[in-house]
Amino acid sequence: MQCSNKLITFAIISGLTFIISSCYTPSPLYGTWVDNSGKAQIIFTSDGSFNASIVSSTGETVTYSGTWSVMNNVLHIKKNTGSSFVTEWDIRASNLYLTWTYDNSEKKALTLFQISK
Repeated sequence: MQCSNKLITFAIISGLTFIISSCYTPSPLYGTWVDNSGKAQIIFTSDGSFNASIVSSTGETVTYSGTWSVMNNVLHIKKNTGSSFVTEWDIRASNLYLTWTYDNSEKKALTLFQISK
């Protein structure tokens, strides 16, 4: 009888694991995104980290790294510089739209397309 209980427990745990893992959908943000000039780039990884190179209004390329998370259409970026920002994001016609906030609070609307996952 004890073997039967272990088998039932194993079956329940296996079933729950399958259900939970089949409900997981990876974020559509995963991958490498660039702008049309190829100068701005954001890489979102599945471990919640990112690397970015963003061109400022003065033409200087500024690099960032840190962590990211999403809830619905809200993207939270926490930079290793200590600053963070929240922006809405949207993917339409294979383009990612978001507003980047620099450490000096300057904002830039970005339109990026995905070049790799």
